[in-house]
Amino acid sequence: MKRTIYDQLVQWIHDGDRRPLLLEGVRQCGKTYILNQLGAEHFTNTVYCNFEKMPILSTFFEKDLDPKRIMTEIEILFNTKITAGKTLLIFDEIQQCPNAITSLKYFCEEAGEIHVAAAGSLLGLLTSKPKSFPVGKVERMTMRPMSFYEFLMADGHDMLAERMMAGDPTEPLPKALNDLAEDELRMFFITGGMPKVVESWTNERDLRKVSKLQSQILADYEDDMAKHGGEMLPTLIRIWHSIPGQLFKENNRFMFKEVGFGRSADAADPVQWLVSAGLLIKVKRTDNTNMPLSESDDDNLYKLFMSDIGLLRCMADVPPNYVQTDDEKYRYHKGGITENFVITEMTGAYPKGLHYWTDGRYEVDLIVESDLSVVPIEIKSGRRVKAKSLARYIDKYAPERIIAVSMEEAKKGRVESVPLYCAGSLKDILGKDRFTNRPLWPLPSGRSDS
Repeated sequence: MKRTIYDQLVQWIHDGDRRPLLLEGVRQCGKTYILNQLGAEHFTNTVYCNFEKMPILSTFFEKDLDPKRIMTEIEILFNTKITAGKTLLIFDEIQQCPNAITSLKYFCEEAGEIHVAAAGSLLGLLTSKPKSFPVGKVERMTMRPMSFYEFLMADGHDMLAERMMAGDPTEPLPKALNDLAEDELRMFFITGGMPKVVESWTNERDLRKVSKLQSQILADYEDDMAKHGGEMLPTLIRIWHSIPGQLFKENNRFMFKEVGFGRSADAADPVQWLVSAGLLIKVKRTDNTNMPLSESDDDNLYKLFMSDIGLLRCMADVPPNYVQTDDEKYRYHKGGITENFVITEMTGAYPKGLHYWTDGRYEVDLIVESDLSVVPIEIKSGRRVKAKSLARYIDKYAPERIIAVSMEEAKKGRVESVPLYCAGSLKDILGKDRFTNRPLWPLPSGRSDS
């Protein structure tokens, strides 16, 4: 399956200032597959070391962290030479061997000619441990579950995905293509983007197997919590299981009292554990309309979203046919999953985090920074895009750009309408002039920024 991160990995191979690669991401998002694909297509041979399946590998990192000695012992174990420029050395499930993580510093400093790519889940939990984490000595990338565009390509619609990625999402597609994109999006709301789930759907078209695989992945995540959560385990499980219920209500801000906390500070550490593990995405409240938004982050008021909408649907036990029904009881399910979808499509483009805005009872779902200004984004699961909260924000701040994301067709105007299936392109249009569709930077010849 095609993954958009692949091009970044190829660039890493040819980078003259290359450092060891550390590929982070939740379990089963495709890290192992993509690294082995990279090795097969760009190297003569690949030496694949999995610390979970072969615990004996950890003993190579106990004596010292000399890269040459370590590589010699790995060569003997696998009966394969590690050659600069020809071999990709993969350290998978590296979180199982903290010494191997630390060794990446010395691979950077003493064996920079070797292509070393490490991968693992829960790596975000180690960034706060400077003694074991090689800060500044690795190239870090984050892999996430498949985006909707990647789902389209996996489901045999490469050309539609390319058209949508290359086009202007405020320009409507022909009706036949629009209808196809909407149908595929409804299916993506059921399957989500976990690669094994998508592969099962594209090969077998069996929704029972889709749900079974999703349930297994959720069980694996809880196993990880049990292995690494320590004394926080009961709290982690309680928060984790509360997420669907928190999202499927009118005010979907995370309510710490609903999971037994007397104050928000008590939830801070377990929530951060789940966010650092990549299982949850935190969207903070802001009342700021100036850049940077992070200056007014409210650490006590935030929303929590899951890293994959298919897992969210499965955990909530929402039946697959919810996407096709107008049953009122699924109204908040549709709204919560739709908002979660837009957040997952955009989060990779905003490493400093996403925000939402409130003013009393008024709330705008998403506030992001473009190259020049702060942009409000309203998210709707249906075709109605009128919102009192967005109108309140516009009246109060008169923003330069306003975007509504819904099942309404694309159109330009004071409020730019972007179809839900183009949510992954929002980050692209935010860096372009809304009238000319040209990139805002660099400035055209003859103009200055003074």
